[in-house]
Amino acid sequence: MAEGQLLRSETIRYITYDHTAATYKPIGTTGDGLITGAALTATARQFWIQNLTNSGMMFSLDGINDNFFLPALAFYVSDITTNQDPQAGGFFMGMGRMLHVRYPGAAPTSGTIYFSTFNGMK
Repeated sequence: MAEGQLLRSETIRYITYDHTAATYKPIGTTGDGLITGAALTATARQFWIQNLTNSGMMFSLDGINDNFFLPALAFYVSDITTNQDPQAGGFFMGMGRMLHVRYPGAAPTSGTIYFSTFNGMK
């Protein structure tokens, strides 16, 4: 039997609509402004972002630059390791990285944004 890697998931990160802002906030922030596990503790090979708010949201990998937009009630799934180049090495979202979110237009009045990450473990 071939030995592979086990799928592992970090604890889901989320931010509720009333803690979002017009400036970037890391997903995983609590209402009192403390970051509770927002940084990845392992390299992510797959991730799933759900914008279950009633407003379109902008996302950033560095908390400064706009990287992608998700409309209200939408999701994005990425298997970042799918089409990697064997000569270039692994392709993943690095440990210690965070995903940030802001509203570029009207502030949401309901909902939550979820960020789920998955990695492999021997």
